[in-house]
Amino acid sequence: MKVSSIFDSISGEVNSYQGAGELSTFIRLHGCNLKCSWCDTKYAQDGPYFDTLSINEIMDRLNYSHVTITGGEPLLQMTEVNILCLAILNERRRNITIETNGSIVPKRIIIEHPTNIRFVVDCKLNSSGMMDMIKFEKVFEKLRVVDTVKFVIENKNDFQVALKIKEDFWSPNILGPKRVYSPVYNIMDPAELVEWVKEAEFEAMVSLQLHKIIWPQAGGRDNER
Repeated sequence: MKVSSIFDSISGEVNSYQGAGELSTFIRLHGCNLKCSWCDTKYAQDGPYFDTLSINEIMDRLNYSHVTITGGEPLLQMTEVNILCLAILNERRRNITIETNGSIVPKRIIIEHPTNIRFVVDCKLNSSGMMDMIKFEKVFEKLRVVDTVKFVIENKNDFQVALKIKEDFWSPNILGPKRVYSPVYNIMDPAELVEWVKEAEFEAMVSLQLHKIIWPQAGGRDNER
């Protein structure tokens, strides 16, 4: 697999299990099909700087019971992610979070292990410049109550678009994935976003990027190369 880095840290944001602050081993896969305007992991988008690791080499570096597979966009390596998830679950009972951008529809991995593999879909809105790439309907129909949709908010327009998406895809009579609103770091005022959510939402969460608060000088990364 093309791997940008493997490191131990805390979950900086929502993860569908214990939430922000939970210790996790992160597997950051290399390569992304989007180029969001506010991306904070551009080093994992493209370019020559990655390691090619076997499944066993990755497994040898897992230290925590929670594993976060992120990117880049991990579902670009869909077949390999399937194999990796099965290996992780067979080797030891672990909880897996897959962070994806919503442009690729997840396949077998979301069906075969409904309780131990959970998705955080980082929905791109207008400010990202990539909203046209998101397959809202096809991705959302795969999600369950244990999964999470995170809207990254830079401005009021983003928030209004997110509310429209909520109206289109969340039925008031059917439980769906959790909704989380996350302000773009150092651009969107979190307090202002909280006020918007209080006025317009009843069941959503606001999530800050805890890792960026703890390690601001390192771009939110403690021991990731």
